[in-house]
Amino acid sequence: MVSMPQSTVKKNWKHYPRQNEKDKLSAKYARMKSNHYKVFSSIYTQLTGHKHSAVITETCPNTYPSGIDFAFHDEQETVDFYLTIADSTSNDFNKEAFKRAAMDEQNHAVWFLYLHVDAKKKKPPIGCFFSNKEI
Repeated sequence: MVSMPQSTVKKNWKHYPRQNEKDKLSAKYARMKSNHYKVFSSIYTQLTGHKHSAVITETCPNTYPSGIDFAFHDEQETVDFYLTIADSTSNDFNKEAFKRAAMDEQNHAVWFLYLHVDAKKKKPPIGCFFSNKEI
């Protein structure tokens, strides 16, 4: 545990997640993303006959507020993308898979929006996070 002046903690608290927020996001988000990946990989394999291999094409923001903002906008764009795919296919399984994923993404966007708004109105938590290390 690193000691920091209370004024620094108060000034920077809104930039870092509370542990319960990290836990909620990590568990639920990872589970849904894993399920989406499995379904989409299966669809890809059925359509192409080849196994999909994931490639990360974007860099992650390095601060909590910019990460929340990025995630919110990314989820919203993904909802539109998935709904476009769902509308363009005649395969019922694929249509429902993309609609379900779009609903999940919208749910994620709501959580990110909540975290953004919530961080602005709450007082500093005890044990903020600073560069991924508890202070």
